[in-house]
Amino acid sequence: MRIRFGIIVCEETTPLLRKLGVGSRARLYEDWLGQVASKANFKTYLAYNDRLPVKADECDAYIISGSRHNISEQLAWMQPLFNFLRITAKAQIPVIGLGFGNQAIAHALGGRAGPASGWSIGRHTWKLVRDEGWLQVGGKTVSLFAFSRNQVVKLPSRSIRIVSGSGCPNAAFRVANHSVGIHGHPEYSARHIELLLAEYADQIPEAAAEAARTSLNDGPIDVTAVANWAAHFAYRG
Repeated sequence: MRIRFGIIVCEETTPLLRKLGVGSRARLYEDWLGQVASKANFKTYLAYNDRLPVKADECDAYIISGSRHNISEQLAWMQPLFNFLRITAKAQIPVIGLGFGNQAIAHALGGRAGPASGWSIGRHTWKLVRDEGWLQVGGKTVSLFAFSRNQVVKLPSRSIRIVSGSGCPNAAFRVANHSVGIHGHPEYSARHIELLLAEYADQIPEAAAEAARTSLNDGPIDVTAVANWAAHFAYRG
């Protein structure tokens, strides 16, 4: 079966992405998903430029990207995105949100995103608290890179917490059978985190930045496993 993913991008192409040799943020998700869904097709929508699917069923499933923006900024392009997420939820179309995307899902469907107790940066390991068939995981934890000051602080109704950990109780969740939110960034590399640390050096306490740098060498991250999560969830939809 060939699946068509819509990648909804919530951030402009930045100099940081160019340093990574990536022409657009959408390419990060294509490369990440492409390793497990080689027959997938991708279509990009620039939400920040008021470009969203005209019809929810233009694609079989959607990825909502991360962003340097926060829900609290209430930028003009965000409300149409929230409306679209309500439409896909009603239509039972699979949506996977990462970082900002996971906060957008929560906000749109009646939950809430807000400031965390501190920066969530570097490699984090969270506990799998609910094993579902589509996850197909090989262990009881999941490790991903993160870079955020915000997180989902209240889940929408009909939500199931899937992954949880110290400082981030809602590290991954499912809403009914249509939406999944993931706090971390499986599309990020250690180099990506290093560049972000340099870019935000004037905002991040040095102790937090140093801990993040050290964490980058703590072990592998579950990039492929989480790509499989997304692909399996999309296919089952």
